[in-house]
Amino acid sequence: MRYGVALSTWPPGPDFGRASVLVALAQLAETLGYDSVWAADHVTVPHGDLGRLGQRWFDPIVLLAHLAAHTERVQLGTDVLVLPYRHPLVVAKTVATLDRLSGRRVILGAGTGYIEPEFRALGVPYESRGARMDECLRVIRQAWTGAGGQSHRGRFFQFTGMHVEPRPLQRPHPPIWVAGAGPRVIRRAVELAEGWHTLEPTLEDLDAGLEFMREACRRSGRPDLPHVSISFRPVHVEYGAGSPRRRPSSQRKLLNGTPDEAMADIAELERRGVGHLVLRFPTGDGGAGHVAHALERFAREVREPLGD
Repeated sequence: MRYGVALSTWPPGPDFGRASVLVALAQLAETLGYDSVWAADHVTVPHGDLGRLGQRWFDPIVLLAHLAAHTERVQLGTDVLVLPYRHPLVVAKTVATLDRLSGRRVILGAGTGYIEPEFRALGVPYESRGARMDECLRVIRQAWTGAGGQSHRGRFFQFTGMHVEPRPLQRPHPPIWVAGAGPRVIRRAVELAEGWHTLEPTLEDLDAGLEFMREACRRSGRPDLPHVSISFRPVHVEYGAGSPRRRPSSQRKLLNGTPDEAMADIAELERRGVGHLVLRFPTGDGGAGHVAHALERFAREVREPLGD
């Protein structure tokens, strides 16, 4: 199992607005042996959603480029970049640039988005976001791997004889992980990506998704399953300040509970073929210090006993 850390830039308090704090957390994750750090994406937030989403969202590519200059080993991922907000040639160029500057460390986690007012503010039709996402993925892959002048004539994007550089250092290109749940997302992962990235599924939901993925691979002729990764928010584990809040097993989410329960959950996920966990540790009242403490305790009490 590989482990990543999602770096939140939206919690209340001033510390997460400082580059030095985010750099320190990324460097701590690298020192502790985590495999990746991740940045999320919103271009703008509806005023009515500020209480739920927060008001500060750094641009994920700019943030990861800054972190790339201050780390050496960890992979740099978007969890996740909303492709329909952007022209795919712009995404291809910026992600390829990051891959070169970081030395082959980028994972493109990509999703369709879900906040309709954000689409309206950016002038992008909400209803066609799925089809736009599919076309974006095709254009990006073509820009990264095609030779000579690039041409494309699709429903949303058209261009002829355009040269696109830089190309990424990773070959054939940085891995693309499609985020979300449901049949259409899984088909997209099978047909247009290298991975399926989902958020906090139950084991039953994960099993159903994996079975659908196997059938989609058979229908499409794909010989291998996409890489499977999951984002988790371990909000009740004993990795923060204060006493743990125990819940009955029937109410406990995966990776929430005691270290022994978290290790048992990870074993179940590994048995199903999950290869990467992206952990979103809560900030609590302690801000960045709380997250740093959680990183250290998870590494010591869960990863190390598992031998990861």
